[in-house]
Amino acid sequence: TSNLSVRDVLDTYLIAPEAMTMTMHMLGVMYAPSDRVTLMAMVPFVDLEMDHVTRSGSRFTAESKGPGDAGIGSVISWNTGIDIRHTFGLHNMLTLPTGSISKRGVTPMSGGNSIQLPYPMQIGSGSVGVDLAGAYFGEAGKFGWGGEAGCLFFLHKNDRGYRVGNRYRTDAWFAYGPVPELAFTVPLRGFFEADFSGADASLNADMVPTADPDLRRKTTISSGVGFTTLVTGSWLEGVRVSGEFLAPIYQNVDGPQLEMDFKAAFALQYVFQI
Repeated sequence: TSNLSVRDVLDTYLIAPEAMTMTMHMLGVMYAPSDRVTLMAMVPFVDLEMDHVTRSGSRFTAESKGPGDAGIGSVISWNTGIDIRHTFGLHNMLTLPTGSISKRGVTPMSGGNSIQLPYPMQIGSGSVGVDLAGAYFGEAGKFGWGGEAGCLFFLHKNDRGYRVGNRYRTDAWFAYGPVPELAFTVPLRGFFEADFSGADASLNADMVPTADPDLRRKTTISSGVGFTTLVTGSWLEGVRVSGEFLAPIYQNVDGPQLEMDFKAAFALQYVFQI
């Protein structure tokens, strides 16, 4: 929970990360064979950039991009109640190791050669993962509330000798819909990621902290605002637009690690019956 300067990090390591930008485009398809069951498949496309500074003062940016780990799964839901509607859901997802764990780049320390990039710059996990979650949503008139708790855990070490740490999440939210087609939300989100097991033998953990598998653990609690709107009564009927902005209110990392500044998400969905 303590802030460190770049100079503090360079007292121990030859390279210090300064900033990282992660952009993800997620393409997903869902199909509901019944009112209670929804099948889904999705694949992310990830673009990563991390700025670094060396102990000698030179700066460089590492980049990697490509498709991430694809996922297939389902949501099973049911609801009860009349005046106050209660909806319960069970989410399960199998993640597939389609994302690369062998991204390489040239750094000032590599002598012009392309070398294996550290863990945060890899697109995938290299392992099969299981994502399980339970969710609840309540609704009464113009107000809604709910929560979710879930865990993503990886089943084995990947081909480079490490297993990504388990990821746990808890969400709670409050929603207000002034009209049926529009809702505003206030989320509260908790996230925990464990350290990795094993290590990539090609990475030097003494060179840069991002190459240390024992410095991956992090706990983040964040909050913000969001919205969802559904288009009705036009040729765009069935189009749903949503957005969310999150900022951390608490962070605790097994560092040194880069802290999270903010997350912003925008989604466009088209819902239709066949």
